Amino acid sequence: MKFLLFFAFIFGVLAYFRAAKRKEAYLKAQQHQQLKKTITMVKCEYCGTHIPEHEALIRHGHIWCDEEHERLGSHSTTA
Repeated sequence: MKFLLFFAFIFGVLAYFRAAKRKEAYLKAQQHQQLKKTITMVKCEYCGTHIPEHEALIRHGHIWCDEEHERLGSHSTTA
């Protein structure tokens, strides 16, 4: 009976360490994926501020950081 309990204990310890190692590998892979993600930055044609592309106003091939700069920028390019 003691022999069976000893093997159960050893099995439990090994299972615990394997799960911990698997979790560590998963977290490391997640961290690596986050580092691989990049954000494309674009420059506002009016003020020159760099902003993420998904936040920019891109209209008719022009890039602005907000609607006011779009309004001001479009007046200065047509005048």
